[in-house]
Amino acid sequence: MNLVHRPSRFGQAVLSACRRQWLKVSLLGVCVLGLLGLEAWGHFAPVGVCDWTADQLRELRVSNTEDFHFVAFGDNEGSAIVKTILDDIQSDPEVSFALDIGDLVRAATRKNYRDFVEQVRRRLKRPLLTAIGNRDMAGHDDGLYRKVFGPLYYTFHVGRNAFIVLDDADGRGLGRAQTDWLEKELAGALEADARFVLMHVPLFDRANQIICDCLSEEESERLVALFRRYRVTYVFAAHIHGYFAGNYGGVPYVVTGGGGGDLDGNDPGHYFYNYLKIGVCHGHVDVRLERIPLSPVGTWLEQHGCGWWVDGRDLLGIRGLELALVMAVAALVPLIVRTSFKGVPGTQP
Repeated sequence: MNLVHRPSRFGQAVLSACRRQWLKVSLLGVCVLGLLGLEAWGHFAPVGVCDWTADQLRELRVSNTEDFHFVAFGDNEGSAIVKTILDDIQSDPEVSFALDIGDLVRAATRKNYRDFVEQVRRRLKRPLLTAIGNRDMAGHDDGLYRKVFGPLYYTFHVGRNAFIVLDDADGRGLGRAQTDWLEKELAGALEADARFVLMHVPLFDRANQIICDCLSEEESERLVALFRRYRVTYVFAAHIHGYFAGNYGGVPYVVTGGGGGDLDGNDPGHYFYNYLKIGVCHGHVDVRLERIPLSPVGTWLEQHGCGWWVDGRDLLGIRGLELALVMAVAALVPLIVRTSFKGVPGTQP
């Protein structure tokens, strides 16, 4: 019995056609391997930054520490909207520095962090400090964020004004160690002209009565009591994709989560892309809301499609050389298939 496997007539024709088109097939293989290599590099290569916060604080220079401006925003999530914010900051000579209050990226990967850092460096020549958001953790692991950006909570001063950046990204609160640290920092800042607290997850969520995007009531009340005792000037938060402001338990607050992620609702009074420009003059604080207008043609796509675009871009990794390789593959595959099957029985009408 002859057990040698022989290709079918169809298979023989295909193999023969591939041999005749060895150059095209080889080029296709190179393109596919190139795409796989670029994707692997994007996901596993180092970000190239270590302790971003320390670097930015070293660059922080405010000519008049009694009269200055800074910008706060959050939840940009890798969206194209953040380009407008960065360009606005760069073009405003009054702004000395900026604070991104978490969800810098849509998913915590080296590739996304590298894109974020490159975009900031390319568009902004002023310091930008960050807080960690829930999307800036891989699951519940904040190790990559710490490696790139540094400490999860920290304090810095501009003249007689204290800035306290917290880590409540997991939504469960600060924990004992961070709470003890916070009280110590607040006590040490009692003589400051202004005390600003920045945290990703807000103390409460008046917008959503079903799914609460905030800390627990117990944790919120405990923090508010602490903020009130040490006369916190303002609390800035994000996480809710929109804008809310008011006074909670005697503590002024602003939620500015309109940095580019898909908006959480349709109420035009709250759900729009935004950032804050904050002026500090001899202890007096002026918080100004800056709306980011959408083009009439692109309103729906910009408002509802940012997340889809970012997810698709992250999934496919298409940009620059990757886009060229994808186009080459898209052109070669049908050409090879069409030529290979030409004349093969059963493949022509």
